[in-house]
Amino acid sequence: MLSANAVLSGTDELIAEPYIIKEMGGHQIAIIGLTGGKDTAEVQIRPPLTTARQVVAELTPQADIIIILSHAGLSVDRQIAQEVSGVDLIISGGREHPKVPVYDPQRGVLVVHADVATRGHAGRRIGIAYLKFDSQGRLIHQKWVNKWLDDKIPDDPDIAAWARKQR
Repeated sequence: MLSANAVLSGTDELIAEPYIIKEMGGHQIAIIGLTGGKDTAEVQIRPPLTTARQVVAELTPQADIIIILSHAGLSVDRQIAQEVSGVDLIISGGREHPKVPVYDPQRGVLVVHADVATRGHAGRRIGIAYLKFDSQGRLIHQKWVNKWLDDKIPDDPDIAAWARKQR
């Protein structure tokens, strides 16, 4: 779990790691978590756009590629894509979502959406992003596929074992 903007109420203590940096394909990739929703008695949600600006600025010298995993809502995610330099990909969650990926070639930001979990439907589709970056970490090609999961795709043994224990 990642969240750069959810803190314990009344403190500055984050409830999760704000981001991770992974090396992949010769690139340093930063993955930032952003939480949406309303404050509760236990957790305060800081403004996602402000947080994105701060964390992306901090990570830009350390990473060639910056990905945001967001549950802040599509309108906020689009605002981040338009206003926060350095973001390459936003994986947006929540009920509000584009029907197709949104790509801004001027800014080089791709916004895709995770599947919306609904009763009787959850876990039947998966989004697959095929992304190609140049040596400087700029997105130069993307293809998004929304794939239905069926019997041809085997269950992950660890997840299947976990699910059996939950019954």
